Amino acid sequence: MSSKTPIRTVFNDSGTATGLAEFQTGEFIPLSHGGIGAALSIGSAGQVLKVNTGGSALEFGFVEAIVNIDNATDKTSATLVAGDQILLSDGGTEGRVTLSQLDTLFSATSKTLTGKTIAAGSNTISGLTNSNLSGSAGITNANLANSAVTVGTTSISLGASATTIAGVSDLTAGSINIAGNVIKSTDSTVVEIGAGDGLSVAGNLTVAGNMTVTGTTTTLSSTNTVVSDKLYELGNGTSGTPSGDAGIVIERGSSDNAIIGFDESADEFIVGTGSFTGASSGNLTITRGTIATGGNKIYKAGTDHAVSLVASSSLAGNVTLTLPVNDGDSNQVLITDGSGNLSFTSVSSAAGAGLSDLSDDTTPSLGGNLDVNGNDIITLSNGNIDLLPHGTGKVIMDGDGSTGGISVSDGLIDMRSGTGAVSKIKFYCEVNNAHAQTLQAQPHSAGSSAVLTLPVATGTLIGTGDTGSVSNTMLANSSFAFTDESSTAGAVSLGGNLEFLAGEGINTTASGDTLTIAGEDASTSNKGIASFTSTDFSVSSGAVSLVAERIQDIVGAMVGSNTETRITVTYDDSAATLNFVVDNDLSNYDNTSSGFATKTGTETLTNKTINSPKINEDVAVTATATEINLLDGVTSTTAELNHTDGVTSNIQTQLDTKSSKAQSIAFSLALG
Repeated sequence: MSSKTPIRTVFNDSGTATGLAEFQTGEFIPLSHGGIGAALSIGSAGQVLKVNTGGSALEFGFVEAIVNIDNATDKTSATLVAGDQILLSDGGTEGRVTLSQLDTLFSATSKTLTGKTIAAGSNTISGLTNSNLSGSAGITNANLANSAVTVGTTSISLGASATTIAGVSDLTAGSINIAGNVIKSTDSTVVEIGAGDGLSVAGNLTVAGNMTVTGTTTTLSSTNTVVSDKLYELGNGTSGTPSGDAGIVIERGSSDNAIIGFDESADEFIVGTGSFTGASSGNLTITRGTIATGGNKIYKAGTDHAVSLVASSSLAGNVTLTLPVNDGDSNQVLITDGSGNLSFTSVSSAAGAGLSDLSDDTTPSLGGNLDVNGNDIITLSNGNIDLLPHGTGKVIMDGDGSTGGISVSDGLIDMRSGTGAVSKIKFYCEVNNAHAQTLQAQPHSAGSSAVLTLPVATGTLIGTGDTGSVSNTMLANSSFAFTDESSTAGAVSLGGNLEFLAGEGINTTASGDTLTIAGEDASTSNKGIASFTSTDFSVSSGAVSLVAERIQDIVGAMVGSNTETRITVTYDDSAATLNFVVDNDLSNYDNTSSGFATKTGTETLTNKTINSPKINEDVAVTATATEINLLDGVTSTTAELNHTDGVTSNIQTQLDTKSSKAQSIAFSLALG
């Protein structure tokens, strides 16, 4: 079976899934969505799977890491014996030797100290005799018989370190064994690479690069699969004339599987069921299924124009409409038999055609204007004439209801003039219509859209020309109420006086028909209106804030160019920072009880350790005979003494540490 390319869902700009597409070259699933974060090839012979230098993905590469000494088993407290072993390189050949072999090598090697100086007045060497002293130079690692340790093919100088170990063909560290390009463990929970079982990861796996799977089957058994890619590509690599159906197969147990895909032979998208599986190929046998949607669009080929098919919002149950078996003839109409079966027929053959009386149709519809031909529309037996427009429609008379005429809608009568005159209503008297009173609208120049509400009781409306008047008590509200900030209610009768009292920071002044309320200037003893300088404050939407730059300048002026004891403070206005500089001239400090050792001064050092001391070769030895005799009794040979070159701590501790580091190197190689 050929290799397969993963697919992804394609989404439009609205976030709606529109299809599937294969992954493109260079695309990958990021670490944040459970992917490997980058492209991952199969690698080359001898390479291992490891984390890249950025720590963001997995990649294949050669072993570069050294044994991690710090993670090796701690042997620093163990007592070394002659049979203990360490790693050694002999001319490029790696192997192991015992400590007894090293002891034989070191014991048989003689070195002479030349040009070395030991300051006898400042340093003490115990266990030496006068015969052991030769020259004045120290002993360096280079003068040792073996100045380096070889691990694999990598030589590591004593006192130095190495970041890369090469030439190790077989390495075992704990439950991890590295042999050739195979990393294998004896613990099934540990990563196993290179064996017949491939790669097994018990915990989470993150691949930062691209991942290429060349096997036969890729199986996912996770609870949820989250894919961030917007496109899935099926059939990647197809060239020439396409063949064979493609899509997503849904396993349905004992029932036929389902597919959402493309029928290549029919050149159309399809949903359906069949006995196929994800391993099937070629033209599948698909039983077409049903798509349940809230609406469908059928587009005109090559355009964005479409016919939408949607269900009615008032649909209370399922409705099935069966389309006709043909496309009908010219001028035919589509009818139903009442059971959902649709067919084409002529208008004259349709039920209800050729009506002789409107009563034959309980819901007649007009195809044009209704002409009563000089007759009246009347009812019999005192019946009503109901004109009920649909929805928000209106009953319109003597015009179109927009530029003129009268329209009635839900209790509202609109009277619009089409002649340029204001709208009017005339009310006639009871005797021969001899008198009429007219209710008319204000002219356009008045700009009025007032609403007049009729009184709730029987009475007479008074106009501006009438001599009568309306008392305050006749008004529905003869006073107006108000409340203060504490919700205390008050009221003043129409015609009465409403007093405005001034408060702290506020003045009130009445003059004629004008009441002026003004704020007082604020002071330390009086609330009022305060002003803020833009240099020190900023005001936005009533909120007052201190200007940071002004605060910085004030603080900077306080400490800038100021010198405290041994400390100089300056203010950097551009960076808005305070810079503190401490005097580093040691001669300015009191050195009576404690302090500093200077280059030229004479100080006494007590209980101090000097690393890598060196005294000029021309300095004369000033030690007394008594001081030299302190070395009396030392029986070590020169060769034995040379073995201590470069030793700065307990030799046993150093050997234990090197053993731990060797084991850590093994772990690092195992884990990449």
